[in-house]
Amino acid sequence: MGPEKPKAVMRSFLRAGVLALLVALPASYGIYNIFRPEQYPIKFLRGDVIQVNDTLLFGPYPTEQEIKRLKRQGVTELISLMDSSMPFESPLIGMGKRLAEENDLSFKNVSLSYLPNLKSKSNLSRVNELVLYLRENSHKKKYVHCYLGRHRTTLVKEQYLQAIHEDQKDHN
Repeated sequence: MGPEKPKAVMRSFLRAGVLALLVALPASYGIYNIFRPEQYPIKFLRGDVIQVNDTLLFGPYPTEQEIKRLKRQGVTELISLMDSSMPFESPLIGMGKRLAEENDLSFKNVSLSYLPNLKSKSNLSRVNELVLYLRENSHKKKYVHCYLGRHRTTLVKEQYLQAIHEDQKDHN
């Protein structure tokens, strides 16, 4: 009866270990994908790249291959809208800056919070400053992105297009 007890305890530890592994592997895969938006399943949530004129594109966080393609298309600057205070976006900002430098591109991060309110007063102030920057530096081709390329990029794109429309109204 004595030797049976240690075997039962060992089996319990083994089962617990296998169970922990079965839970930890998918969880770590999910965490990995938060940091790699080009991986499944996040890649299916990414927005499209939208070119609004000859020098301005909006889209999702670019992969290394996409940065190389953007450079071949004449992009000279990457502008990130990702929030440096968000734990899963901060490392991506650093990686984006490094990839931009490796590809001889300028890099700028305009930190826009996504939660709790995308259209907060502080976000709109930063967006207005960025729109002014985009208009004043329209001679350089830029790629503006956030994480998925859906919400923050849309906000900036809409503000930019509105400013251009107002300029055209004023000139007519």
